[in-house]
Amino acid sequence: MTPTEPTGPTRPTGPTGTGGTGGGADRDQRPTLTIVVPAYREAERLPASLPRLLHHLRDRTDVEVLVVDDGSTDDTVAVARSLLAGRPGARVLERPHRGKGAAVAAGMAVATGDRVVFMDADLATDLAALAPVVAALDHADVVLGSRRAPGAVTSGFTPVGALAHRTFSLLARVVTRVPVRDFQCGFKAFHAEAARSIRTSSISTTGRRRCPRPSRRQPRRGR
Repeated sequence: MTPTEPTGPTRPTGPTGTGGTGGGADRDQRPTLTIVVPAYREAERLPASLPRLLHHLRDRTDVEVLVVDDGSTDDTVAVARSLLAGRPGARVLERPHRGKGAAVAAGMAVATGDRVVFMDADLATDLAALAPVVAALDHADVVLGSRRAPGAVTSGFTPVGALAHRTFSLLARVVTRVPVRDFQCGFKAFHAEAARSIRTSSISTTGRRRCPRPSRRQPRRGR
């Protein structure tokens, strides 16, 4: 799975959703974790990926699962509702098409968990990394999955794609002055207050950038 890049200071120790129960992970308790899955025209992919996620969480009643539909023109919403129907604390949030960044921000805005993880709908990152990434939030406000960290194993990069990825990451580091080597990987974790600081209005992206699919990534911390 994905090694991680903790960022942010060290710690001392919206719209109505549909589908599932339509509420939090448990009406009697606040979820400890919300998983946000942005989706755009994923009707064919979700039947393979969502059941894997739900199976991984089968013993976790404290986790809210939120699929954010980004104005899909296929059956993504219906498929997601059907797959989430038996899971307490799972719902679908419908949004007009504004791009992946806006979908993620919208999910963050309504997440009720103390911690929030977003992951791509194809679940390209090994779910075995979920627990280590969430645990890393004990020491950081934000933890980033990284395909460039020590121990990362990826597949699907063409030489041109690898060059483009490295070039973008270099430019992003120069512009933002943030020492992160993989800005684009679709696997990131936030404390709730950090997640809520992301405002949909600040997202101008209108396209969807997809990470090449990894074969497996080992969970380690690094940059």
